[in-house]
Amino acid sequence: MVRLLALLAAIWLVGCASPVGAQEQPSATLARPPLVTNEQAMREDRVRTILAEQMRRCWQMPIDLPNPERLSVTVAFELNPDGTLRGTPRVVSPRNYQFDAHYRTAVERAIRAIRECAPYPFPNDEIVGPHYGVWDELELHFHVRP
Repeated sequence: MVRLLALLAAIWLVGCASPVGAQEQPSATLARPPLVTNEQAMREDRVRTILAEQMRRCWQMPIDLPNPERLSVTVAFELNPDGTLRGTPRVVSPRNYQFDAHYRTAVERAIRAIRECAPYPFPNDEIVGPHYGVWDELELHFHVRP
C-alpha cells in the first residue's frame, strides 16, 4: 500500500503568463514514508524544483474560466526509471469533476500538463537521478492563487 507523505513546502510558479495578481501554485507530494535525514529533504526539495520547472512550461492555468481560484485539482502519477509516464495519471481530487464543466476543463489541463511534460528529467539529475524511489510516485496539486 502506498503511503503518501504530504510535504508542507509548495512549488510556487511565479513569472508565468498570468493576469496581474494571479499566481500558479502546483504543489508536489511524494509518495513515500517520511524520512528525517537532511539528505532526503534535499532530494525531495530538488524533486519539487524540477516539477515546478516542468509545469511552468506545460500547464495552462484555468484563468480564463469563472472563479479560477476555486478550481483546485490534484493528480497522482507514476514514472518509469527513464522519466517517462508509467500508466495513466489519476485524479485524486475533485472526485466529481465530471459534473462541472469548469472543473472538468481544469482537470483536463492538469492531466495534459503531466503528459506533455514527460519525459521528466529526474534520471539525468545528479542529486535525485540515482534515487528512483524518491520520484517514482508523485502527486501534483494545481490551483490558481489570487
